Amino acid sequence: MKFLSTSFRALFAVSVLVFSASAFAQADPPADEGPTEEVRTEILKAFEQILTQTAFVPGVNFSVWPEMVAKQSAALSEAKTHDEFSLAINGALEEFGFSHVALYPPEFGRQRTSGTRAGFGIRVQIEDGGLRVVKVFPESPASKADIQQGDLVVESDGHEVRSVSHLRGNKGETSTITVVRGEERIELTITRDDYNTVLPETLTWREKVAVIEVPTFDIGYNPSHIDDLMTEAMDAEMIVLDLRSNGGGRVTSLQHLMGWFLDRSEEPLGTFVGRATVNRYLRDTGSEEIDLVAVADHARAKVRARARDGEVYKGQIAVLMSGATGSASEMAAAALQHYRGAALIGSESAGAVLASMMIPLPGGHDYWVQFPVTDYVTISGARLEGNGLKPDMYAQIPLFGEQDLAVAKAERWLALVKQFSDPPSVTASGR
Repeated sequence: MKFLSTSFRALFAVSVLVFSASAFAQADPPADEGPTEEVRTEILKAFEQILTQTAFVPGVNFSVWPEMVAKQSAALSEAKTHDEFSLAINGALEEFGFSHVALYPPEFGRQRTSGTRAGFGIRVQIEDGGLRVVKVFPESPASKADIQQGDLVVESDGHEVRSVSHLRGNKGETSTITVVRGEERIELTITRDDYNTVLPETLTWREKVAVIEVPTFDIGYNPSHIDDLMTEAMDAEMIVLDLRSNGGGRVTSLQHLMGWFLDRSEEPLGTFVGRATVNRYLRDTGSEEIDLVAVADHARAKVRARARDGEVYKGQIAVLMSGATGSASEMAAAALQHYRGAALIGSESAGAVLASMMIPLPGGHDYWVQFPVTDYVTISGARLEGNGLKPDMYAQIPLFGEQDLAVAKAERWLALVKQFSDPPSVTASGR
């Protein structure tokens, strides 16, 4: 096996993101006529260059991309708007079968840099039968239309909803959606509009248990606010870290939060396995096979918590997860489970843990591109991409007004820990 190309260039700081867990509608300008044929050709050429020269996933051959595009020729020809064109490209990308690779229309970049989006204003996780709402943004169109956490979105304008793309539309467009809430099927009318995408971190006390919700590690993560919350929570008997709606974000944000829980020098989170790491392993060992765990063991550089003054938190820890918990959030949960015996409560995580870059597509007419640059192996030797973390105790996302069973189970876990000298074992069902 030949050494892999070393043409990888660090364009910007690596960020770990998962967008499949967030439902948002792209807002195209009113006069959007989509890219011309010349622009489409230039976008495809620029995107192919990114995939073949810069993107990296161990064992993946990106040179097959032109063949995958050819299969989508009909959808590409029928695409009339920027949004439809990007959706057609992303349809081809689905054949790769991994996360963190996508093309986004120009409006996405404008929304990302402004901190606002036009759409419904919900985060969802994909389930059999529809999209489960895990978060409703305050003052969003969804909030005003009475969409509630826990609703299962099953139809939009009379069509089945099976992916986030089925909820997309232009700013000002109105849709009738059907949600299942408990035993009821409810029709709601909602008009897409701008909403603020920044959700602040929160701290809620339940006697001696501190529940800290961290909605994102991406834009909107507030280090100084986290420091304030963690300082207040340091005397808690248990910290419940709620990552159920956190789809990931910047590695630097993850490292900042982990600085409150892990020792930087003694407790690395895991290993990024990129092109240079694999090349070094193949050269040093003479191997012709890429064993990700062996490559990670061989690597010198590890992902570590940020160094900070003061003691790390020493109490019990529980991490709340859902199918919307992805990337950096999964890295955090795995590390806390490994070192601190954290109980994982909720449902299986997204299994989307490739490190990626999110940048304007070079020469791409204001389109944005997300592409993977490294894989990830936890400190315990697990590859999380495609292998979501399993909860120790299962708890569904509460419907609006219902008791949060995940938090209740964390409290019961704490009671058991205090009762016994060693933490009792937990079962996959949590029953």
